[in-house]
Amino acid sequence: MRRLEDGSQYRIVKVLHEPGELAGELAALGWSADIRLPEEFIIGTAKPRSVPVI
Repeated sequence: MRRLEDGSQYRIVKVLHEPGELAGELAALGWSADIRLPEEFIIGTAKPRSVPVI
């Protein structure tokens, strides 16, 4: 639990991923992802492969 200065509380959940594994999981959901691990944090972008036209 994290408490902010205003007194509100939030539960923070961290999920650790390997860049290739995360890109694969996103691809299975129809997303295109460019994910890198230059230091200790994952950096990248992801977007849907196609946007449906309404």
